[in-house]
Amino acid sequence: MVKNPRTVGLGGTFDHFHLGHQKLISQASEVGEKLLIGVTTDAFARQLEKQFSESLESYESRSASVSRFCETWGFEFEVFPLDDPYGPTLTADTKVQLICVSTDTKKTADKLNHLRAAAGLTELPVEIVSLVRLESGEILSSTLIRQGRANRAGELYESVLTKPLTLSETQRAFFAKPQGEFVEEPVTENGLRIVVGDSSLQRFIANNWKYDLGVFDYQIGRKPYDSPVIAAENIDIIAANPAGAISTHLVRVLKTALEKKMCNVFVEGEEDLAAVALVLLAPLEAEIFYGQPGDGLVCISCTEEKKNTIYKILLQ
Repeated sequence: MVKNPRTVGLGGTFDHFHLGHQKLISQASEVGEKLLIGVTTDAFARQLEKQFSESLESYESRSASVSRFCETWGFEFEVFPLDDPYGPTLTADTKVQLICVSTDTKKTADKLNHLRAAAGLTELPVEIVSLVRLESGEILSSTLIRQGRANRAGELYESVLTKPLTLSETQRAFFAKPQGEFVEEPVTENGLRIVVGDSSLQRFIANNWKYDLGVFDYQIGRKPYDSPVIAAENIDIIAANPAGAISTHLVRVLKTALEKKMCNVFVEGEEDLAAVALVLLAPLEAEIFYGQPGDGLVCISCTEEKKNTIYKILLQ
């Protein structure tokens, strides 16, 4: 395709730079010689990205991701901080000759051209890029990634949990190893705290450590014990899950508990592998605590790297 000699303007938060962002920039490069890309400042990004904003990347990180992608593909580009919806497009001397937007931001382009017309300026042509949809029909977004439900390539983590899972010998050997760091006590305060296992939950309660979700089965070392860690009347929801498996019922219950911000989940059967499912279900920066028999308390940080590792192991 022969390009017209024009500058294309586009902008966005570009948080957790993903497949949709790549598509937007790539299509913009097909209709212009140079890309003028606005990346929202941290203050403006916080106004726009209100959900799971605790894991919003910094302007430096987001703009660097945009630059790396453009450099990799050899695009002529310029990145600048964007602190309003329109950037440098409302003046008569703007360098922007065409605007490239995604389907969900077309209204912003329409408003921009309305403002230009009201000021006696020529409207700018608009190139519209369709959104990337996941297999669930949902749109790939930075919010979905920060929520911990999808990766940057558009894969839904929970897709491996749609059928009952019984671990293979290889998977059992992998999960028998500590999946996080050994800790004496929780340290960070920002993210969601999840505790799996009765003995670990006992430790949290005894030390008055804050937790947001506790998962327990009234067993320690696979044996019943006296004085349940959480009284039966304080159970919020119950899941059924057999030993050595991750049932679809457990997955549904854990999703419900996270969405409705429930506190206490009782598992009829065994909760050992609930931590594995929770890594794929919890938002980024959540921490999952569980006990490693004979070794102590383990803390799993729900990073993109950890989620992708668990996802790939369960696909085997």
